[in-house]
Amino acid sequence: MIRYALKTSSWHPTETEWLRAAKTISESERERISQFMYKRDAKQSMAGRLLIRHCFSHLSGDDPRSFALTRDASGKPYLLNPPPALASLSSMCHTQATTQLLLDPPPLGSESMS
Repeated sequence: MIRYALKTSSWHPTETEWLRAAKTISESERERISQFMYKRDAKQSMAGRLLIRHCFSHLSGDDPRSFALTRDASGKPYLLNPPPALASLSSMCHTQATTQLLLDPPPLGSESMS
């Protein structure tokens, strides 16, 4: 299991940084984030989307904008049509101070890694 964490309480994006981050995520993600009543919640959601994209980009070498994310019936984000070599998203959680992402990588030497 791989754990990534981002201390969102220390992230204070400028308007330019926020707009740049928004260009990295999909239109549906931007729409969803814009619906939050509180800035803190929007920031945590944006951080989560960016963290997912950064992690999968790091693992696959693909552009972070190339991933299509959606949600299951319980609201858990997942990748549509993930490349076989990518880990599966195991869990994402938010606290008031951090956003964390847990990944289950494929077993070493498995066909999905070739």
